[in-house]
Formats: sequence, C-alpha cells, structure tokens
Amino acid sequence: MDREGKWDKVIQGYGGPILRERKIKIQRMPFIVPEAVVSQAHQLPAEVLVAIDEWVWKRVRACKRVHITDPEGTDIRYTNHDSYWNNTRDVYRRDHVEKHYSANVPYGETYLPGHIWGRPPFMIPQEDGEGVIKGTMNHIAPYPRMEMTLKNSVITEIKGGGIFGEKLRLLMGETAGTQYSGFNQPGIMQWWEASIGTSPKIHRPRENYATGFNCGLYERMRAGIIHIGFGTIISSDTERADAKDGKLVGHWHVHLYFPTYIAEDVNGEDVTIIEHGRLKALDDPDVRALASKFGDPDVLLREDWIPAIPGLNMAGDYNKHYAQDPYSYTMMELDLCRDYHPLFQKMVAGGRDPVTNGCC
Repeated sequence: MDREGKWDKVIQGYGGPILRERKIKIQRMPFIVPEAVVSQAHQLPAEVLVAIDEWVWKRVRACKRVHITDPEGTDIRYTNHDSYWNNTRDVYRRDHVEKHYSANVPYGETYLPGHIWGRPPFMIPQEDGEGVIKGTMNHIAPYPRMEMTLKNSVITEIKGGGIFGEKLRLLMGETAGTQYSGFNQPGIMQWWEASIGTSPKIHRPRENYATGFNCGLYERMRAGIIHIGFGTIISSDTERADAKDGKLVGHWHVHLYFPTYIAEDVNGEDVTIIEHGRLKALDDPDVRALASKFGDPDVLLREDWIPAIPGLNMAGDYNKHYAQDPYSYTMMELDLCRDYHPLFQKMVAGGRDPVTNGCC
C-alpha cells in the first residue's frame, strides 16, 4: 500500500509496531466501546503527552540497573547494558535494530509513544534479568495469580495461572528444545519486555469487558502500569523467520498495576520512575508547568482510573477475595464502577478525598 501511494492513512487496532518515515501512516483506533469516544484520554494535549514520554525515556536511557517490584509479588532486577545503546545512549544500537526491524529502523531504535520500553525489545548475550514475576492479568482478561521464575532473562518455572498458566507450561515443554532466532537459550519463554504506560487518562472499559478487542490491551497504556512481555518478539524479523521455519511463535504478558520502578543512574544514585503505580513524570515541575497552559495540572495529570484490588488499595484479603478468581471480581468491580460510581470512588479512596483519587 505504501509503494502504491494511493492511501495516506490506515486505521488499525491499538497495539504492536507502527510505521515511521513512510508516506502512509498508521492511526490507532482506540474507540473500541462508546465510552472511549468521550474519554479524556483522547483529549489530553499532545504536547503534554510528549513531555511525559520524554521525561520517562530520558531516565530509562540514562540508568545502569533497574529494580521492579509490585505488591502482587513481582521482584526483578536487570542491567541496562551499554551494549544496548549507541555511544550517546540516544537510541538503540543500529545493528540490534536492523536484526529485528530491518524495514522499520526508525520504529525499532526508540520508544513507542505512550509505551516506553523499560528494557529494549530484543536480547543480547549479556542478558541477566533475574527474580520473580507475579500477576493476575494479561492483555486479554484476568486469570488466577501466576508466578514465573526468571533467570538470565529466561523463564525457568511457571506456577499457578489457571488455564492460562497451564497452556503456558505445555508450550514451555513443547518448545524446550527449539532454538529461536536472537535468543541465547532454547525455548520460547524468554523475557524481553517491561513497557511503561504514560497516559493518566486511560480508563479500563466498563461495559462488556473481556469481549473481543474490549480487553486488557487498552488499559496497559495508563500512566504507571508496566506490562511484562515474554515469548517471541512481536512482528520482528526474527519472529517472522521463525514462523516461516515452522516454529511456534507468539508472546504473552503479565500486567503490574501498582509497580515501583527504580533506576540506578551512572552515579549509583536511585532514580524513582514509578512509585506504587504513580508515574513520577506526572509530579515533575516542568511537566506540570506545561500542563498548566491547558488547564488545571491537578486535573489533567490525575489518573482517571485506578483498579480496586482487595488487600492492595482497598479493604479485603488479596488471596481470598481477589487472586483466586480475579475475573469474577473484576467483572463485579466494573459493574460497580459503572452503575454506582460514587460508591466505587469511596471504595478505592482509602480515606482520601475520592474526587482526587482517580477514576473519572
């Protein structure tokens, strides 16, 4: 289509790579349900969104080590290797990018707007990610709490997760002897993504949730949410080559809703990029000053949606009331959020003013 020159823009989905430096452009279509049409997420000034993205990207690029934790149990550490980057750490190293995105280098060398790479979307021989990843949500729908052990950026064990975890364990066994392009060890269960959402106005759709494209994919873009990705690298040259060779391909996720992302800078000082789910860019004086050009920064930079999870940010027992059956709880929560919104606001406020706590 780009070569034909007949079209200016393609409206397509709201996830995955985008074309850069092409005549034809890809525009996301986030209006998956009626409530999204009037969402503040699509009215926030682009200048503010870019400033938030740049604030996060600057600090991710500069750091040497990263530590991510989350109250659902995730605790991982990894090195932000110099060999990921060019000499000035402005963009990813060209040879890595061309190996994975040879036809779309401008996309592969930097961040995706609203979706900041907390680690690069490729692997090198020095990968050293270690720890544990725990969660109850992927891009599709909630699942019973799952735990994955990580060593040298390879997932070595998967516990729990209900049907989702069961399917992953079967796939892990089936591909254990398969060598994938760009991976250091055999097997499909390799960790390559820890992406950071940056828009404070994203709200999980409430009606008919977990149906088709009305799923967890959209909400991952909310500021402060991290989604962990593992499997083959989406739409990359290496994934396409492996698929043509008949290898099983695909990638999956775990969402972190209240993460803390601490980056160690070149001086050995800790820089907090996310704290308990709050993206620190939203509190930065320069970002707030810019937002004030368009309205009240307290309003513009306030999260319009924060999930209510028992034992984490509201009363209740995390395991008993949520983690064993997150799907049933989440559907009930969304009904409450839609039909009894003032009550929902009080429920997640935790003693604070519910007007300032988030959820539009």
